[in-house]
Amino acid sequence: MKRISLHTNSLQEVIKQAISQSSTVFILSSFLMKSGVESIFDALFDALKHGTDIKILTGDYLYVTQPKALKRLLDLEGDNIEIRLYKSNGIAFHPKAYIFKHKDNGSLLVGSSNMSRSAYTTGVEWNLQMDRDFANDTFEQAINEFMKLFYAEETVLINQETVKL
Repeated sequence: MKRISLHTNSLQEVIKQAISQSSTVFILSSFLMKSGVESIFDALFDALKHGTDIKILTGDYLYVTQPKALKRLLDLEGDNIEIRLYKSNGIAFHPKAYIFKHKDNGSLLVGSSNMSRSAYTTGVEWNLQMDRDFANDTFEQAINEFMKLFYAEETVLINQETVKL
């Protein structure tokens, strides 16, 4: 990858490749569709088998996130995965960011793609990916901002019980 690159199609392959190289994966997607989960499920499953830490944050804004998507993510069992839902209470929650942290490198991907098959394959989407070594301060700031949102009081842990609600 270049130090900064624009991805307007085939994002699924970019994400799967980055997941396979990561020790920690942070996914922030305003909504999740089951089709998007299925698109990267095997990559997430394999990463967990290799000890990768995975944190996924989505939201309930406009009630677009599919319960089937959350249930499918719960098939990814293990101590290294945590899935949370941001309860928006009508306040816009529309971020899309993917952070792939490797030992000494990684990348930050920010753009218009939620976790859906369309966004990952054929949809009209724009995403900018930046290597960690290009702007490490921005990379670290993105992780810090993600963690603030991830553990904010507006979030709830997704598990078998909360998905039933």
